[in-house]
Amino acid sequence: MYVDLTQSSLDGLKLCRQIQEGRLDSNAKNASDAANAADGMQVTLILEDRREYPHKGRL
Repeated sequence: MYVDLTQSSLDGLKLCRQIQEGRLDSNAKNASDAANAADGMQVTLILEDRREYPHKGRL
């Protein structure tokens, strides 16, 4: 399933910061690595009825 979501630049920066600070699982060593790590991270899709979609996805 392809899901197209919009994300603000602020949200993108927050995601990179969370990776850098170790609050999200990643092997990033710097901001550039963190941005690249976010691309491809495994995610879980939560449906509108609050159930999890049964297959994992990636950013």
